[in-house]
Amino acid sequence: TTPTKGPYWSHHDGLGSVTDVTSATGASLWWAEYSPFGAPRASASTSQAPTNLFRFTGAYLDQVSGLYHLRARQYDPATGRFLVVDPVASAISDPSVGAYVYVRNNPIRWTDPSGKDTGAACATVTVSVGLLGTLSFCIARDDSGRVAFVLTGGGGASSGISGSLTIGYQSTNASSVDALSGPFGTFGVSGSAGPIPIAAGVDVLVGKEKGKTIVGEQYGGGLGLKLSPFPPSPVEIHSGGTGSWVLPFPSVYDMLNFLGLGPGGRGGGGSFGFSGK
Repeated sequence: TTPTKGPYWSHHDGLGSVTDVTSATGASLWWAEYSPFGAPRASASTSQAPTNLFRFTGAYLDQVSGLYHLRARQYDPATGRFLVVDPVASAISDPSVGAYVYVRNNPIRWTDPSGKDTGAACATVTVSVGLLGTLSFCIARDDSGRVAFVLTGGGGASSGISGSLTIGYQSTNASSVDALSGPFGTFGVSGSAGPIPIAAGVDVLVGKEKGKTIVGEQYGGGLGLKLSPFPPSPVEIHSGGTGSWVLPFPSVYDMLNFLGLGPGGRGGGGSFGFSGK
């Protein structure tokens, strides 16, 4: 029996994995289930099913090797590891567990369509007295080698009283540094302790990029700020919205030239977006 003439319809789960292929009339031709790291758990097809080369997270599967082609690297779903190290070096403050690891060992939450990610080193000032105010300055780099200055400001609601000046690392699934411009929703928790308060916190970021949801995490640590006469809260929870202004450059070399630290080169244009969520 030959495959049914198209068109065919691919159906996806929340990670973008192809779970079903149906005919134009809605008849099921192929279906599959995956383990958390993408190894096949179960599948079935009819004799009329087309060849389906796109499987886990919508990535291309090499039928011979069983490896997924994630552009920068080949990924083995049987081991849950890439075959080579990440070509984008991690920052010292990045809590990544290894250069071969797939999506920080959290495949039910993240995907890695490029084999890399967009990361940023950030300095953040946060003040919270029932209402939250935050200002961050980051230097970001994406998987194509583009870099950018990112200035972010925002506000929201907080469960406690706190202030901090922290240095940290941000990681997102944004396809480029340019996509960091615009509105993001935030939710996080922070705390401080000690006579010279030591502060730490983590935030989850959610935004949009041409219909795609951008998700990320930002970790930070540093000094707590005393907001006299308000007594500080040891732990506070906050949520709100931010807007970011991005000044991108084609490379680190161009950024250094812009700052007057190189022999010459070109600069970049800025982009801005702001909205609360």
